[in-house]
Amino acid sequence: MQDFQKQIANDQSEKKQILELEKYCREEQLVKKDYVEFISKGKPQCRVQVPVEQRIQMKSHIVDLDPFSTIDHLAVQEMIKKMEQKEIYDYDRDRPGPSIVKEQFDKIVEQRNIRLKMDKQKESSNRRLQNLKSFISWYEKNVEQLKEQRGLVANKERKTISRIEKLKYNFEVIIYLKQGQVEIPQLPVATDYKDAILILKQDINNQN
Repeated sequence: MQDFQKQIANDQSEKKQILELEKYCREEQLVKKDYVEFISKGKPQCRVQVPVEQRIQMKSHIVDLDPFSTIDHLAVQEMIKKMEQKEIYDYDRDRPGPSIVKEQFDKIVEQRNIRLKMDKQKESSNRRLQNLKSFISWYEKNVEQLKEQRGLVANKERKTISRIEKLKYNFEVIIYLKQGQVEIPQLPVATDYKDAILILKQDINNQN
């Protein structure tokens, strides 16, 4: 887009045309100012005006109940717009100065028509440039949204991988124990006297 923008900004077509016109005016001994203005702006009375009657006639085939009538109206309006962009010049009415001859006037009108094409091309280029800027703005906005979503997904991925690694080597086992009961029997670590009988020492000595 930057190259296209530079191309529009560096367009020298109008400047070259003015230089050629100045050269022509010098050769033909014409007043440069009048002809430069004529080529640059034209004359309002020379622009085609579509009369109301013709507009009505052009829209007479459109039926308002037709679901596509809006499209038909827009098409007619576009056609009228193109018709009114044209300019029709008359030598006796529109010549910039009284000293200009018919051949010179035709040359100036030719340059005016070239300028109209240049203006139209310039308008089209600017419109295209604006569309490109809008698209780039929309694209950059979507890129930022995708970056945010990518960050969220990457964070979830890290947590998931960490959880998988943890489950590989650390098993979680639930153990249930009955309350108040010892499952492991007690080992006899000392002499058990619970079944012993006590005898007097004197009776033992008498028996011996």
